Amino acid sequence: MIFDYIYSETLHDTTRGYGKSLARAGRMSGEPYVFGIGKGQVGAFLAERGFRDVLDASLEEVRAKYFTGRNAGRAVVTDAIAIASAKVVSIATTSRQAIFKRNQFTEEGEVRPPE
Repeated sequence: MIFDYIYSETLHDTTRGYGKSLARAGRMSGEPYVFGIGKGQVGAFLAERGFRDVLDASLEEVRAKYFTGRNAGRAVVTDAIAIASAKVVSIATTSRQAIFKRNQFTEEGEVRPPE
């Protein structure tokens, strides 16, 4: 999965910068922005929801890597939004891990004898 997200710090600072613009856009549309993920927190946020191999890129990183040549001067909101990618942990893997946690099977898949 790949998605962009707004830093929660940006959402809560409605007095300046991009946070102010988002608050205004929300008022005008009647649909305020209400969700963001804390800067540096997307890995933990997604891991808690069963995702793995999370990559997080600030728009500053994206700009440095991809906005070159004639696009080098293009305006980018660098301290408000980021892009993340992650893989979904399969249900089978999650279920297997849950079984191991209950100590019903060994890591090799053998049934653990009762104590």
